[in-house]
Amino acid sequence: TSKDPEILERCRWLRSHGFHHVEGAVCFEELGLSARMTDIHAAIGLAQLDKLDGFIAGRARSAAMYREQLADLRAVDHCDGIWESNRVYQSLVINLTPDQDRNRVVASLREKGIDSTIGTFAIHQHKPFSKCRIADGGLAGSISAAKQSITLPLWCDMDVSIVSRVVQTLKEVTN
Repeated sequence: TSKDPEILERCRWLRSHGFHHVEGAVCFEELGLSARMTDIHAAIGLAQLDKLDGFIAGRARSAAMYREQLADLRAVDHCDGIWESNRVYQSLVINLTPDQDRNRVVASLREKGIDSTIGTFAIHQHKPFSKCRIADGGLAGSISAAKQSITLPLWCDMDVSIVSRVVQTLKEVTN
């Protein structure tokens, strides 16, 4: 969505292979995608919207269980910002302390059956964004988070036993 008609028009042609109509003919302005939603996808989306408040509340309950159980884990950088009460938890990303090898921790969790992945990227360090002008020493927080963050499993109807298993396994692989 956008209030800018030019942005809306560009999004419309990008979602339709990058073309628009000029004088009744198809004109390709730039490379686009086939990203139009089907009626079935729209119907599913509308049905899911009726459940959205429950999904959000359930994820918040799951995150609260993690907060309680991760409170004394030395390997976790306990930044209060991840536990804000009004936050919508699309995922649960935590930062490990600098003494932890994030890649080893993720691999170890996976070996033990815990679905985990890296938490975020320092996007400015990736090829498509390499021409962005960043001051020397800039975006240190982004770089640190990219090196130390992991994503833990999170869904709206987790029970305490599942969260406990994840946290216990995290304790094992970080000691």
